[in-house]
Amino acid sequence: MNEESLLHLLRVYAHKGIERWSNESPQLKARATRCLGFEIAESPQDVETALYSRFRETDSERLLYIPMPTSSNKIGKAFFLLMQEQKQDGHKSIAFMLFLIVSKLEEPFDERDMCLAFRWEPAEEEPTVHTYAHVQLCRNIAKGRQPHRGIPSWLPDSYPAVPIGASDPTMIFLSMATSVHGFKGGIREILRDLFQNEPLVANQYLSALKSQLMVQ
Repeated sequence: MNEESLLHLLRVYAHKGIERWSNESPQLKARATRCLGFEIAESPQDVETALYSRFRETDSERLLYIPMPTSSNKIGKAFFLLMQEQKQDGHKSIAFMLFLIVSKLEEPFDERDMCLAFRWEPAEEEPTVHTYAHVQLCRNIAKGRQPHRGIPSWLPDSYPAVPIGASDPTMIFLSMATSVHGFKGGIREILRDLFQNEPLVANQYLSALKSQLMVQ
């Protein structure tokens, strides 16, 4: 799937995310600000900034965390970060960061310190051993330049690097979204809702996702 269709998918998904985000509780918003600073997309203009910003090794344009439209009952809120990087050989690498603010469990704890982050990445070039699309935990975001807090310092961030079966950015994103929403009753219904005026587009995404997930 081409980059134009990916941006269209991310845009409509992000708009649904910020619509839901606007109705979240002040307590959750304050908690997210403590964890992520003020780098959270909250408007259509912020979405455009997030979609067209570039990450660079030496410096980056403004990268914004985009709220995801729903969360499971064990996640206080999920956000994703689009990481577009121009490599030295000229090709563009597109990866995603998934940031989770974990909901309160039975045991008391400081809620600000209960976060997790995952990198969803395409295959890397040799001589790295991660020459396949994969997802892994991470402790730092955007080489440590992106604000975040609450990620335990003891988490491993190189292994396990779990294969995800496709390096196409659209499929990486859909796999990431499925991990948060689930499939039936989750991303399947979200895609149908987002593209109710473009059913052929929804069916294209669902067909590709079903094939990758090996579900009916």
